Amino acid sequence: MPFGESFLSTLRSNKAILLDKTKRFKKTKGSFGDITKEIEFDYHEATPEELETFKHQLQKKNRILKIKTYAITSILLVVITTLFLKYINVL
Repeated sequence: MPFGESFLSTLRSNKAILLDKTKRFKKTKGSFGDITKEIEFDYHEATPEELETFKHQLQKKNRILKIKTYAITSILLVVITTLFLKYINVL
């Protein structure tokens, strides 16, 4: 059975070539490799006024995005309906 032996030989050699994936999942302190230095972040505390302005900005952007989406969808629907009606020779 040379085919079976060559098949097993190929599997063994491919397995040896694969990267060692166990190192990828080792628990680290949020770093890559052997770097163990801890990084501290100093975030700016947001005031209620800043949060409120940010909220209104997001709502405005979402409203504009929703209007654009509805407009494009309705235009595409009209174009597809027109092409379909022309295709079946109604218009």
